[in-house]
Amino acid sequence: MVFRSFHDLKARSARLWEFVERHAPTRLVIDMRWNQGGNYTRGREHLVYPLIFKPGLNRTGHLFVIMGRGAFSAGMTNITDFRRETEAILVGEPVGGRPNGYQENHLFTLPNSGLRASCSMLRYRFQPESGADTVHPDQRIDPDWASFRAGKDAALEWILSR
Repeated sequence: MVFRSFHDLKARSARLWEFVERHAPTRLVIDMRWNQGGNYTRGREHLVYPLIFKPGLNRTGHLFVIMGRGAFSAGMTNITDFRRETEAILVGEPVGGRPNGYQENHLFTLPNSGLRASCSMLRYRFQPESGADTVHPDQRIDPDWASFRAGKDAALEWILSR
């Protein structure tokens, strides 16, 4: 499943779970490399939590999440959720967002200039056990030019070779 945005996630995840029920796949790959955020509670509700109760998929070597520099904000948060709540193997490169820091932009107008500005207002700790400034994958696979030019996805190929 390609999980690039939270738009229509309820319907898309319902189709995914119907497919899983009908076909009983032995592996599931969730591609979050380019998930730039939205409402992380939707990712938890429609993907992370349902997976907890799917023992055929929620086990090491059967559930994979591809991550990368294009994932931040709520996308990054759901990647930490997959790590904490499931048996997913995280594959790819570190995310583009900080797991412990300020989020939730507050927009305001400066009184004298009239310029619009923003400031993150709430401090979150989605990876409290770590002082790392990013979320690292379990299996690091950086994109490379040769694979891209050949039309290959190095992270997906690594997963399929398992």
